[in-house]
Amino acid sequence: MRMLPIGPAAMRGFGVLLVGIGLLVVVFASREVTSWPKAGAGAAIAGLGGSLLLAVRTLAQRYRQCPACAREFLADAAKCPYCGTWFSSSKKEAK
Repeated sequence: MRMLPIGPAAMRGFGVLLVGIGLLVVVFASREVTSWPKAGAGAAIAGLGGSLLLAVRTLAQRYRQCPACAREFLADAAKCPYCGTWFSSSKKEAK
């Protein structure tokens, strides 16, 4: 069961945004003489974004998209819970 009402694509975009903001803070902080606290904060923001990207990657491996209705559901299901489309198992598709 999904815990968040937003999809993996939105979480991935937010993670990329956090990494970008964190790197910008580090770059602009490096131009100052006493930049260690600001650079540390930027690195922490970038690290938070990176961990969010890793979490989305593991979440995306548990879900797949229905070819008929394009909604996401658990990868172990044999039938789409939204539109009722039956499909073959993922083990047969991989071969």
